[in-house]
Amino acid sequence: MTKQRSRKKLILIGGVILLLALFSWLFLHRYDFIQVQAVRGNVIFDGQLIGERKVLSQEDKVYLALSDVEELLGGEWFFDRAEQELIYTSPAVVLRLQGEGKKILLNQQKQLGHFPLLIQADEAYIELNYLTSIYPLGYQYYPQTETLVLFQADKKYQQGTLEKNTMIRSKPQKDSEYIEKLIAPTQAILLQANGEWQEVLMSTGQLGFVPKTAVALAEGISWQNKQSLPVSAEFTSPIKLPLNLTWDYVNKKTPGLAKLTIPEGVNVLAPTWFALADESGNITNKAEKYYVEWANAAGIAVWPSVTNTFSPKLTNALLKSSQNRAAFIQNLLALAKEYQLQGLNLDFENIYQEDAPLLTQLVRELVPLAHRQGLTISMDVTGYSTSPTWSLCYDRTALGERVDFLIYMGYDQHTAGGGKVGSVSEVSWIKENVAKLLEEVAAEKLILAMPLYQRLWFTDPTGEITVRSIGMNTAATWIAENKPEISYDQQAGQNYALLQTTTGAFQMWIEDEASLENRIKLAAENSLGGIATWRKGFEKPGIWEFIKEKLLKFL
Repeated sequence: MTKQRSRKKLILIGGVILLLALFSWLFLHRYDFIQVQAVRGNVIFDGQLIGERKVLSQEDKVYLALSDVEELLGGEWFFDRAEQELIYTSPAVVLRLQGEGKKILLNQQKQLGHFPLLIQADEAYIELNYLTSIYPLGYQYYPQTETLVLFQADKKYQQGTLEKNTMIRSKPQKDSEYIEKLIAPTQAILLQANGEWQEVLMSTGQLGFVPKTAVALAEGISWQNKQSLPVSAEFTSPIKLPLNLTWDYVNKKTPGLAKLTIPEGVNVLAPTWFALADESGNITNKAEKYYVEWANAAGIAVWPSVTNTFSPKLTNALLKSSQNRAAFIQNLLALAKEYQLQGLNLDFENIYQEDAPLLTQLVRELVPLAHRQGLTISMDVTGYSTSPTWSLCYDRTALGERVDFLIYMGYDQHTAGGGKVGSVSEVSWIKENVAKLLEEVAAEKLILAMPLYQRLWFTDPTGEITVRSIGMNTAATWIAENKPEISYDQQAGQNYALLQTTTGAFQMWIEDEASLENRIKLAAENSLGGIATWRKGFEKPGIWEFIKEKLLKFL
């Protein structure tokens, strides 16, 4: 009896030990029995898991949402929902994908082939194969898991062979759920190593981790670069620096040849010829071929001014429509070709702040096409202030990246409507604005525009202010006739005239050789690309020769 009891006791203890061992083994290997479903709809970019994104697959073609293209690949994209048009721009390219009619226009030329734009629920999707012509990109789509993998073209990715039967796990640790049981030998793309674990991308699109000991290195794989759109512009402005531009104001009609005079030292004339006529992009035109021929014969380039007529409402109507912008650009380039121009000067002012991105878009759509036509593009911008329509309407960084020259209009610090007398542009004020602009624009692209006019202020005993703008000759005549007190305003960097009368006080900050020299010195100290002047006709005798001399001395 005693022996039987002992035997039963041993069997019971052995059974308990076996059960404990079994439960221990099951606990340690519990994750080997827990399978999780692979996440569907993932995007993997250059070996990094990005997560779920908007990917569509239709008729054997794969599309990626525009928002994801912008996030992952960057680039300048503009989607016009109202007109169902997607536009891509770069320094050398304007690509238009027009949903209505399914037209592809590359630099204004119609392209054949599959239309790569899909619009669903008011969102744009771009076909991946077409994206490989824009970006150095390769891709693989796995319909089983709806996984999209993006690769950098011409970059070699390490492959591996799984030589042992193993499990692909959801985390780089043994006590994690498995996604799939792998039967050796199996090929995989090796991504990031994590300690004793290797992240792998399987041929099914599964992404997970396997022990490093199960992987043997194999030959690498790469995707051919199919990028066919030009990456960068080859255009370089032929104008010789320093730039010396002056605007030539044309009222109703360009003067005849007999009335034209060549300003000494100026290498660019910008006659005020073109203006936006309506929201459809038509342009009013005061150009004359004989003017261009006359200027070119004297070695002077002609970059006519193009204005928005300074109407924010009309400008908004033009800018918000992709079709209107395209028509405006086409009309402008046709005029440039007709008159054999060397460049254009964009003078868009008084614009709604909310239209700043649309103004940038207009410039992005214009410049590559203008460069293909050999045109230099300059654009005028103001200094900095809190005014929505005067200053905050310009994205100076984006504009400066695309145009050849950004012209800072260094004037109108004090205006008739400002309620305060002062200089048209104090040198100290200009210096502050130039410093800010140089944080956004390359120095060689920045041009300082200087006024050749001043304001004559009159304040009566009641404090009421009246003012008129006058050119250099008129100012010199007023000074000669009225003999005011002349002193030097250090902050303004200008000579200052004061005349006290029984009816009130006259004040004028004078534009002369002293003020111009201070501004040209400022341009030189900051290595700017040159200067401009507003405008021809406001100068006094000898001023063009003076500007030329100082430019040669300082710049």
